[in-house]
Amino acid sequence: MKGSFNYGGRPYLVAIIDCNDTLELDLRDRFKRVLKKCSYRQKMALCRSRHCGYNTILNWQFGRSYPKDYSVVLAIIRWFDEGKPCQTLVPGAQFTKGML
Repeated sequence: MKGSFNYGGRPYLVAIIDCNDTLELDLRDRFKRVLKKCSYRQKMALCRSRHCGYNTILNWQFGRSYPKDYSVVLAIIRWFDEGKPCQTLVPGAQFTKGML
């Protein structure tokens, strides 16, 4: 058991930092719960608004990955709290306005 004891040399320092990781874990759990409660259409609306793929949203939901920026997480949670507002866009509608 040579590695279990300090056999001389300088004593090492360990920083004592009062950090509370529960806030980050609660945010991650809430983010995953929000995505779990969304339907397929709502997840596709998220994909279109965040300019990402559907698999990315699924990876976020199942905890395989996480958004790099916390503002994305907070924006999606805020969107969910506001009642998941979406708007319907008809593809090509801006080109057909004057045709009728």
